Amino acid sequence: MRRRAILWFMGTFAALLLVACSGAPTPVSVTPVVTAPPTPTVGVRIITPTPPASPPKTLTVCLGAEPQDLYLYGAASPAKQAVLDALYDGPIDTTNYGYEPVILEKLPNLADGDAQLKPVTVQPGDTIVDVRGRVTPLIDGVTYFPSGCQRLTCARTYDANQDGAVTMDRLEITFRLLPGVKWSDGERLTADDSVFSFQVAPQNFKKQRTAAYSAEDDHTVRWVGLPGFYDPTYFLNFWTPLPKHRLGKYTAQQGLGQVEEARLRPLGWGPYLLQEWVPGDHLTLARNPYYFRGGQGLPRFEYLVFRFIGQDAATAVDALVAGECDVLDTSIPLDEQFDTLKALADAGKIALHIAPMATTEEFLYFGINPAAYDNGWQYGDRPEILSDPRVRQALAMCIDRQALVDDLYHGLAETSATYLPPQHPLYNKEARDYPYDPQKAQDLLEAANWVDDDGDPATPRVYQGPKEPYFIPQGTPLTLRYLTDTAPFRQKAAQRIAQDLQACGVGVEVQTLPPKQLYQPGPEGPLFGRQFDLAQTAFATGGEPPCLLWTSSFTPGDPNATRGDIEWIRKAFKEDDPTLKLPAFLYGWGGTNLSGYFSLDFDRACIAANSSLEDQEIYTQNHLKAQAIFAEDLPAVPLYFHVKIAASRPDMCGFLVDPTTDSVLWHIEFFDYGPDCQP
Repeated sequence: MRRRAILWFMGTFAALLLVACSGAPTPVSVTPVVTAPPTPTVGVRIITPTPPASPPKTLTVCLGAEPQDLYLYGAASPAKQAVLDALYDGPIDTTNYGYEPVILEKLPNLADGDAQLKPVTVQPGDTIVDVRGRVTPLIDGVTYFPSGCQRLTCARTYDANQDGAVTMDRLEITFRLLPGVKWSDGERLTADDSVFSFQVAPQNFKKQRTAAYSAEDDHTVRWVGLPGFYDPTYFLNFWTPLPKHRLGKYTAQQGLGQVEEARLRPLGWGPYLLQEWVPGDHLTLARNPYYFRGGQGLPRFEYLVFRFIGQDAATAVDALVAGECDVLDTSIPLDEQFDTLKALADAGKIALHIAPMATTEEFLYFGINPAAYDNGWQYGDRPEILSDPRVRQALAMCIDRQALVDDLYHGLAETSATYLPPQHPLYNKEARDYPYDPQKAQDLLEAANWVDDDGDPATPRVYQGPKEPYFIPQGTPLTLRYLTDTAPFRQKAAQRIAQDLQACGVGVEVQTLPPKQLYQPGPEGPLFGRQFDLAQTAFATGGEPPCLLWTSSFTPGDPNATRGDIEWIRKAFKEDDPTLKLPAFLYGWGGTNLSGYFSLDFDRACIAANSSLEDQEIYTQNHLKAQAIFAEDLPAVPLYFHVKIAASRPDMCGFLVDPTTDSVLWHIEFFDYGPDCQP
């Protein structure tokens, strides 16, 4: 731990006493002569007092928690991300649904040639990525994209007896670092630092699909993907550097996550460097003298203090008003004090910073295919109430989503027709939406054979229709069990939605479960075990279109089951279709398609979009198509996007809350306050 030493020096002064001594003389009679002393000349010396030194300019950010560590690849948390934004800068910023290079000269692209698709020869047994995105050896029965093909319609299934070597496409990307970027200890940041980071990084989706990652020279990094991996965001495949000159001495067996220098004393290249960590209280960071933007007068503060203030939003607001905090970070649940914050902002006592959280959307999931349906619908299973898309559409029109966000967030949250926010450049503006219209909803329920048989709107509708194509016994009441967790805002939303549905003749039983119980992995957990009628929760969707979350292979289910084992999947294929031998649930009980939604057209559009590159036309076309199918089939109601809420002292400037960033401190080098600060 680095601590600042303050040295105090004291001067001492001594008075000198001069004494003249002599022997005793013979007494002599002396007539005294008195001489008047000269009139003294008075000199005036003017001393100008030195003004006291100004205290160092300091910004205090209050966090909702203390980070467990500051290791780049350690456990993530909002509080940790806030601190990392001050220690690092980039290397690529996500802003306004796009990307900006920070320590790179540019982002690679196909047009400039620093991104290329190259045909390569693949031998039997070589590692590839198949059409479903799985890393697999090229063996008999694997379906792959041959060179020049990025759609399922031109994919081929490998025949080991006939095919031999095949030709596939491989992505190769070149990244170039800006010159002059240094670590906060003054050492140059090089391409080797990024390669070192790649080597120590844990396995993840991108790393597993990387064939090679190497330094061509001090400023150039080359990434090569596995054949068949068409990465839409290939230009992000630059690993955040770690200081090899400091951490390279540790062995792989030690694991950097256990090394104090990596966990508690990280070295960065950003606007600030770590100076002090007082556990349980605060972190102190100082201005980085080697910051590559230092010539622009950045950062504005000499010191940055992160206080660990806890999750009590009321206490945090009091600390802000009292001047103990300059900024309240989003790691504090400020939505609990929204009314108080708004009143303080209206009175000019604080500044309120709000933006939609484009990466987190709240959904009401329909249990279309519960796990009990996997072996076919059996008597005793829940009737197929939600299998008819007309019922799902009607329920969506029963819900007043705008009134919901007005109530929860004073109208500041956004609603959407799909899994993308309306401002996203790939948002399908033509996708079908379901505005609040209870009369139209009830008409649609009537058309789907759910009738009000007693004329009493307080009682649920009942089914009076044919036995096919859905297994619903005559007289079945339209009664649904609604699950959510214990978060106050979710409980409030659930009660309001239940009232809206009841007004349409839908019986609703709301059950709130502790998060540990609700989000328990399947098959036991009610959510990931697909044991619900309605379920309200949110998913972090990320900045890119998250259609894969709704594909059939992302359904939570038995990891050993094939597509041919699952009745509601098998019936969509011919009996001799070779793809029925493929795994049904790629991620086992950890899948994200909680509804059990299945549409071949949606799967094909989404896979085609994710098997293309962002700068290819088929990428946009298929993402628009996938959204249109989603909005028509409606496996879940997109309720609203969450809201980022931060607060600061009223004279804060340079504070930009972006809907797509992970932290509101992504721009912290530009933060400033006072009468002279520039917005």
